[in-house]
Formats: sequence, C-alpha cells, structure tokens
Amino acid sequence: MRVPFLLSACLLLPSLGVTQNLVKNGDFEATQLTPWTQSGPGVNPGVFSFDTNGTGLSRSYAVNPGSNQVHSITQTVVIAPIPYEFSLDAAVQAGSSAFSIRLPTVTIKLGTATVTSHQFVASRQNPTRRRLCARITPKQAGPQSLTIEFLYPSPANAGSPRAYVDNVDLRVALDPTFCISGERSLGMAMSFDVQGAANAPFVVFVAPKLLPNPIQIPGIGGALELDPTLLVPLLTGKLDASGSFSLSVTVPSIAGLAGVPLFWQGLEVDSTGPALGWASLIGFY
Repeated sequence: MRVPFLLSACLLLPSLGVTQNLVKNGDFEATQLTPWTQSGPGVNPGVFSFDTNGTGLSRSYAVNPGSNQVHSITQTVVIAPIPYEFSLDAAVQAGSSAFSIRLPTVTIKLGTATVTSHQFVASRQNPTRRRLCARITPKQAGPQSLTIEFLYPSPANAGSPRAYVDNVDLRVALDPTFCISGERSLGMAMSFDVQGAANAPFVVFVAPKLLPNPIQIPGIGGALELDPTLLVPLLTGKLDASGSFSLSVTVPSIAGLAGVPLFWQGLEVDSTGPALGWASLIGFY
C-alpha cells in the first residue's frame, strides 16, 4: 500500500451536489427546515451558518441539548432491503459553562435500528469535528423514519455545548465506500477507512474538482465523478476477508491545504470486475 501526499494548494470549490441522496434538505440549504421535523427540549434549535465540516461556512442544523433528554430531527425516507451507505458531518462547539470532558452524543437511527453513534469528548480542538459513516441493510422495505438524536447529560443553557450536523446523506451502497473518521486537523493522525467486497484490491482517488456530469467508463461499474485531469491516486491496498480496510495516517501540514474542499472516490476490482463507489466531500483543517 502507499499513501503519496501530492496534494497542493487548491481553489475554494462549491459543495458536492448529490442527486442520488434519499435525504431531502440534507444540507439544510432550503429556506425552511421541512421535511425535517424537530422534537424534544433544546436551547436555540434551528438552522445556522457554521463551519461544520472544516471547509467553510454553510447552513447546518444546531442545538444545545441537555438534561439527558433527547432532542431530535426526523424525516421519512423510502427504502428497500438492500445495502445503503450513510454519512453526515457533525461538530460540537464547547460552551463557556462546559466543565465535563464529555460533550453531546449524536446518534442516527433508521426506524428503530441505530445506524451509527458518536459521543464527543473535550479536546484541544474546539470545535470538535467528526464525519459519521456507516453501512446498513434494512430488514424491511417501505417508508421509515430517519432520525438524528442529540443527547447531553448536563442541563442545557446558552453556555452549554452546541452540536451541529450537516451534509446528511443516505443512498444505495456502491463499492467501495471511503471515509476519513476522527479529527481531520493537519498534523494529527486520522483513520482512512474503506469498505467493499471481501479481498478486493482497491485504489482511492482525490481531486479538488468534480465533473459537471459524471461519466460512465466502459467495463467499469458506477460512474467517474472526479475531474480526471486533476485526480490523484492517494491510497491503494486490499480489503480483508470481511471487506474492510483501515489505515492510520498523519496528514502533514501542507501550505494552503487547510479548509480546501477535496473530493474522494474509490475503485475496487472484485469477482464481477472493476467498479467505482460514490464520491464524497472531505476536507482537512
């Protein structure tokens, strides 16, 4: 495997438009919160401008949860009993009255099943960020609730920690899927995670720009979403018997890289031939 860091300074780019996303208003850019509905106690809930994913200000859903009472937002999605991939960007801004090392927990549920969950903890990073990624195969078809829950044990007030979520994405899974979990602060170790077919070799590409329209390549499943004139093969390897790969990587502090939107897309070769996964927007800060 190899991880050649050939990234250089890039121009600021618009966010990835995801037409295949089953979630409506997952980027919270609509003038209304709908089709999301909110419930449960929380201080000052709603849509606010915040740098949730580390690549610049955008509209995000925010709330100060507290008192061990769940605050949630929910919408209905129509699904089938096939594999899906889920992702969202989450962040917590520590408040002036936060003395505990424990910060809010963000949990995602599809129906009654937990898709993924993360409990934030205090660190030198403020805000603390996390990209939540998961794969799930629902047992039943039809409409189901997609719920994002916020929970914090201490009382909620204007000075308690504030949680943000953005870029909520649920779609039919294509192999391979790629995620960078943990803090993506330059100079820190983070986990590069790939999922796909068992024992399949793969390569993950990165580019600072998407194609205006994805293109299908003869003999390769899926579609290329990255600009082929700018993409770089950044990570190669082989998935294990469970179809997983994880590598701890310390991304160096390259001048001009912090805050630049970068687009990632994986390619794997399994028993059915080569195939491309979905592209994703993941930047460093």
